[in-house]
Amino acid sequence: MGPKTSSRVAATPLLQIIPPNPPRGGGAAGTSCDEGVAATTHVFRSPRTQLSVSAVQPVEERNKFPEVATLDNYCQRFVGFMGTDDDAQAIHGLRLLEALLAGGNRPAAEQVAGQISGYRRAVAYCRIGVALAMSDPKGAEEYLEKAHTERLLLADWQRLVAQVNEALLMAALGHFEEASKALEALPADPARGEARARIFEFAPSEETTARLDSFVKEEGIAIGWRGTALLSHARRQIADGKLGEGKNTLNRAANELSKRGDLPTVQSLGEVSRDFLRTGDVTEALRWAKVCEGFAERFPVENGWRAQGYAVAARAFGEADSVAEAKKLLSEAAKAISGAESLSYGEAAMSVADAAVWAGELETGKELFKALCNAAGRQPHHRAKAMGAISALCWIARNHLPLDETMRTGLDALAEAIKTDPHAKG
Repeated sequence: MGPKTSSRVAATPLLQIIPPNPPRGGGAAGTSCDEGVAATTHVFRSPRTQLSVSAVQPVEERNKFPEVATLDNYCQRFVGFMGTDDDAQAIHGLRLLEALLAGGNRPAAEQVAGQISGYRRAVAYCRIGVALAMSDPKGAEEYLEKAHTERLLLADWQRLVAQVNEALLMAALGHFEEASKALEALPADPARGEARARIFEFAPSEETTARLDSFVKEEGIAIGWRGTALLSHARRQIADGKLGEGKNTLNRAANELSKRGDLPTVQSLGEVSRDFLRTGDVTEALRWAKVCEGFAERFPVENGWRAQGYAVAARAFGEADSVAEAKKLLSEAAKAISGAESLSYGEAAMSVADAAVWAGELETGKELFKALCNAAGRQPHHRAKAMGAISALCWIARNHLPLDETMRTGLDALAEAIKTDPHAKG
């Protein structure tokens, strides 16, 4: 099981790539991410050969862009181009950091974290720490200390977001009771609520049932948080080898999550399908992939939800080796991309490109990559161009693909276009 990147790759793209609708008001080709809580340790990685990455270079060397650039060179460059707006730089830097961690490229993620300012730097340190918690607890502890140091410099509301992320990292390091008490002591806030749900992934499964039941029955708990708590607990049960209990909890989580019916619902149900595959239950994985498809076909086109929803379903079918169904949904996703507005195009296009990798249509993914670079190049502002490039880099990083000439050409052209803007940095 894994992405199909060899025998099934078509000689010509499966999809006809269509550029986005004309921009309205100079919108960006990429979109922002949620920095509320740190990602959990659950990352479904494919068995590809991982990219080698260079060490972080001194400042004077980083200013000289190498002739043969690595992925981390490009990441640093385009995050740097966002430097005329610290807030936007931090938002999109976190988005890229998350993709790098998902692809196992920690050195590049650490480099990007150094370019992020404000409270999101503390968030970035926590995300790296959570990714390290299982394999390198000592390194994760060091990132917890870094995050704590950053938090001391923050204002009240920013400090709260940092504390929430620190609590999740503490839980990932095995300090579950301490982390739970830290969350309970914080003021009510959406970030705290989501963290209270996600923390169940780190709770000892044999001690958690009563606490979980209490949480999901608590008044005022959002539907999404209930589903997230159940999904997190199911993953812990599966990790502990309790497959039967884990599958039961997965179904409870999926039924709870399905009550919302938005794009985050479909993305979570895609994870449910993936988790069923981890238990060996292909039938249930395919059932929830079909549910994702049903939601996607009812989503609006303009905001990119329909394309992303179909992409989630296509990836789920592809991972379960239902290739014909995956290719059919890729075609539907391509049609939906053609109606996406410029603000939504970058994330939607790369979501479909992700699914293309898992369906054995890497050339389709590359065509989407080129289309995104072209669309970003037509944006009037350098930050909008850089956002598009970051969306493209996220795709490469998530799937840890080797940089080829097509990718370098698209990224280099965007960099040259950005450098002509007198207000751009980098």
